[in-house]
Amino acid sequence: MSDAFSFAASRLFTNPDMISAATLWPGAAGGMESWETLDEIDALDLGDPDEAISLNVVRRTPDQMVDVLGHGMVVATVVFLIRVSEAPALKVDDVIQIGTTYYTLTSSPTRDSLGLTWRAPAREGTRESHSDAV
Repeated sequence: MSDAFSFAASRLFTNPDMISAATLWPGAAGGMESWETLDEIDALDLGDPDEAISLNVVRRTPDQMVDVLGHGMVVATVVFLIRVSEAPALKVDDVIQIGTTYYTLTSSPTRDSLGLTWRAPAREGTRESHSDAV
């Protein structure tokens, strides 16, 4: 059965209607408190270009329902699907660049049950603090 899922994942990441060419910059957002404007992102030293990883990603934008003071609110989100074979290690503060748009991973990415694909929540342009300190 896992061969069928592996085949389906391979087809998904080769479908030009589903994927975007991207660059992964490991840990590039670690020193930033916030990205308010594109100028700040352009000025950001994303790190050693030799450490950047070219890959294909599937960008999803599902709405999420959250509770705010007892009222339901719809929030737009960005989630990337990334092949584990292209990016074996993903973590918070990694930056994904698609063209001139930058996204920072906002919470720990998770793998699917077969370990083929990452699900990586991200945010465009702005990084919120996600320390565990209260």
